[in-house]
Amino acid sequence: MGLISRTYIIRPSKPATLPDPDPSHHQSNRSLPRLRRDSTPDPMGRRRRAAAAAAAGEGPDCFSHLNEDLLRSILSRIPTRSAAALAAVSRHFRKEIPPLLERVDSLTLHEPYAQPPLRVTPPLILRRLALAPHRAIPPSSFRPVLDDAAQHGLSELAFRLTRRARLPRNVLSVKSLAVLDLDTCAVPPWSGVACPCLRTLRLHRVAIDQGIINKILASASCLDTLEMVYCTGIGTGRVGGCTVESSSVRNLVFRPTLNLAQTTIRASALRTVTLYTRGKVNRLELAPAPEVRKAYLHIAKSLTTKESFSVRPFLDAGVRLECLTLRGHAMKLLNWSRNASVKAMQRRFWRKE
Repeated sequence: MGLISRTYIIRPSKPATLPDPDPSHHQSNRSLPRLRRDSTPDPMGRRRRAAAAAAAGEGPDCFSHLNEDLLRSILSRIPTRSAAALAAVSRHFRKEIPPLLERVDSLTLHEPYAQPPLRVTPPLILRRLALAPHRAIPPSSFRPVLDDAAQHGLSELAFRLTRRARLPRNVLSVKSLAVLDLDTCAVPPWSGVACPCLRTLRLHRVAIDQGIINKILASASCLDTLEMVYCTGIGTGRVGGCTVESSSVRNLVFRPTLNLAQTTIRASALRTVTLYTRGKVNRLELAPAPEVRKAYLHIAKSLTTKESFSVRPFLDAGVRLECLTLRGHAMKLLNWSRNASVKAMQRRFWRKE
């Protein structure tokens, strides 16, 4: 018998693997980047998770090892919005923002000592300060806050109360103030007035004396906008009226209360005027303003028989008037003044003949 030879090829077998004790290992791990169909990581998912972690303050602390001088240098070269966005990167950076900011745009306080006083911080520039205390907090407790804000270049101040309580006496003594907005409050008659840079004054439901208004108009030589809406206390004197006399006011909004009997507006530089009267008014004087562009006059019919309304000279002087709105009794006054002037001319002509 012949011999049969066979050749066997021995290949190395795969190493034995033990079973995985954790069955969740084969499931999708949320912490790992998602894979596309071509088995490549998804960069968008990674960016979303990184943004969420940074917003939650769980990102890497990149600013804790920096000193205060370097942090102050960084903050002085970026806007406030970017500084707030960078605050989410590090908890330490969040703590360093309040004392290191070189410029604070806006600040709102509901309590006088809700945060440290401004004088313990480095010199900063405060643009706008809004004070809205609760009903139980007296407004006079904000006097130190106004003193500190006056030393940091305050330019806009808004004071809003829930009741007509008296404001601090230094509310009109901030020399750098350019915009003052008072709502539902009372200005003390003994308040000091020193606001030469004031350009906008808004008084809504404010109890204010005529003497304080005269002091403000005399002190603010560059006052441009004046709004007086439902202000009380201005018609309690002997005359019982309100007088606004200024050579710089260009925009005027005047809406009195029911008890105001006399209104006198003398502003030769007016550009826009919105004027309302109530039923108890018996005297209205609106001085001519040649530069007026827009006028809205809502004059109510007087309840008294003796009335003196001087509106026609103001309209005749407005040679550049572009928009005129007459409401209520204003149209009748205009027709009456025109007919009266025509009758006066006819009488003069008849006398000459």
